[in-house]
Amino acid sequence: MLAKLNIWSFALLPALLCCGIATSLKAQDLTQIYCSGLNPDQSVDVLINSSASGEFFWLDAANTIHTCISAGYWDAAGWQYGTLAAPQHPWLGFRRGGTEPLANPIYFPEAGGNIVHTRFSPLETDPLGDHAVGASYLDILETKIAFSESKLYFTIKNNDSSFPVSSGITFFSYMGILVDPDASVPDPIVFGLMYTVDVAGIIAPGLYKITGTATSDLILLGEIETSIDAPNGILTMSCDLADLTNDPDFSAWFDPNYPRIGTAAMTSRISLTEGNVTSDTTAGIDVLLKPQLITLANAAAPQITDPHVVWNGSVLSLTVTYSDADQNIAQNCQFRIDGGSALPLFPANFTGFAQPVDYVSQPVPVSGTWNTLQVSVVNAGQVYTFDFNNTATSDESAPSLPALEIQPNPARNVLYYNIREHKAGMKLGIFNLRGQLLLEQLPPLHAGQIDLGDFPAGKYLLRYGSAQLWFTKK
Repeated sequence: MLAKLNIWSFALLPALLCCGIATSLKAQDLTQIYCSGLNPDQSVDVLINSSASGEFFWLDAANTIHTCISAGYWDAAGWQYGTLAAPQHPWLGFRRGGTEPLANPIYFPEAGGNIVHTRFSPLETDPLGDHAVGASYLDILETKIAFSESKLYFTIKNNDSSFPVSSGITFFSYMGILVDPDASVPDPIVFGLMYTVDVAGIIAPGLYKITGTATSDLILLGEIETSIDAPNGILTMSCDLADLTNDPDFSAWFDPNYPRIGTAAMTSRISLTEGNVTSDTTAGIDVLLKPQLITLANAAAPQITDPHVVWNGSVLSLTVTYSDADQNIAQNCQFRIDGGSALPLFPANFTGFAQPVDYVSQPVPVSGTWNTLQVSVVNAGQVYTFDFNNTATSDESAPSLPALEIQPNPARNVLYYNIREHKAGMKLGIFNLRGQLLLEQLPPLHAGQIDLGDFPAGKYLLRYGSAQLWFTKK
């Protein structure tokens, strides 16, 4: 019997990885989170650096996991925004969809305890009944994942209430697969948390390195802990991260500064007559083992400073600078002229974390003179207002140096500009209505032109230092 057991084959495993996980492209970071602080309703607004649509995962006071769909924030490339209702667990999870799926699981500090599968981040779902071997317990429905300082947790949900490992001389295995997400070789080395039969001296549940297609190519790296939630059909497996990172073939590609791992799940039937037959697999998704802390700090009020007004007696534009020591998100930035209607301010240099952020307005018609501008911003659920008085006399306009002139406006393919006070090293920038920088260049001299051929029709802002002018591209 020993000789026959040694012919078990895992030949289909490398093929699965090369067709799925291993072809995954380098993912976006998901390494930065920008937080609003605690709102009056105990919710928290968060921002994470991912441009694709995704889902936030967090826990409430009852340790129930919640999900919210992310939305764009000012259309800024590479960032997603969401509101978490009364989060209690201080760590956040995020899963991004699209052509480069990536999950940043919820992190659980070991001192906090209560690391159970009901609190894990959903990883993948798998269709009902797509398994090749006719046994419902080999039909994968869902996988979930979590991690702590020292452990990785992986769950497989099946279409049954049990996870049998043998039936006579036929054996079954349930595996959470880990692999280099950027592997390009035909048969990459695979690491797996495998729950299977325990045959002394031959095979047992454990964390394995799989270097080939025979059982002799199964190298045990460490033990795994397992538990089964029979009513819900969920198998939880966990391994020590040190058992992985201590292996030279794993550490050769694993980057602790950007800890991304390709994952998938697989079930198999192993018999003496047919060898190893893969029953079900998931498509595969990358995970990033990077803790994302929800910072609830709100110790300092935000500041609106450096108001710059461009006013020619009939049209007014405003630029202000927003900053916050708590690094909280600015929301609903608006201004009013002499208590009139609220007018929007748009971020001109938004990059997520970086502060301060300049907010600019569109040109606003002004009938005659004006006395006061009031800027308001929502921060951590609080509304803050800032008043700025007009210091110009009735026959003066607010200074705008260096002055900037453009023609024609509207423009078609070329915009001509004239700078009254050219400064070495100062750049011209074009922004859209959402404050995204679309073009930046050093003007050669006082006058020049900008090619607008690749710009879609719409309204844009041209800035040079403190001078700014809105123009329309036909």
